[in-house]
Amino acid sequence: MNPEVWRLVAGAVGPMNRTTSLSPDVNDPTFRNLEYNQAKDAYKEQIRGLVDGGVHIIMIETIFDTLNSKAGVSAYLEFFEETQLPKLPLILSGTLIDKAGRTLSGQTVEAFYISLMHAKPFCIGLN
Repeated sequence: MNPEVWRLVAGAVGPMNRTTSLSPDVNDPTFRNLEYNQAKDAYKEQIRGLVDGGVHIIMIETIFDTLNSKAGVSAYLEFFEETQLPKLPLILSGTLIDKAGRTLSGQTVEAFYISLMHAKPFCIGLN
């Protein structure tokens, strides 16, 4: 590795193995095993570690639940507001689960984009 060659480093945040918008208990649709603030705090801790490690780009990835991604975006915005550091570029990567092109929580690609465009990400990708 040549230290004289400049490189960009993207740091991935997520994915989570729990969802904030769907119940894992079919007998109790109100039950959640992950609360929004828990998700936001976990994302913020990851962002802090990545920024401390010197990343140039933050990527919230493998988003199968839009509410989880909104918690990630909130963590991103809060982190940079609290630290007064310049915001790093944000990349969002959603995951579609079926041939109809919907997320696990049932959103279409267009709805997914509309739900997250307020964050003004550098880009949004899908897998």
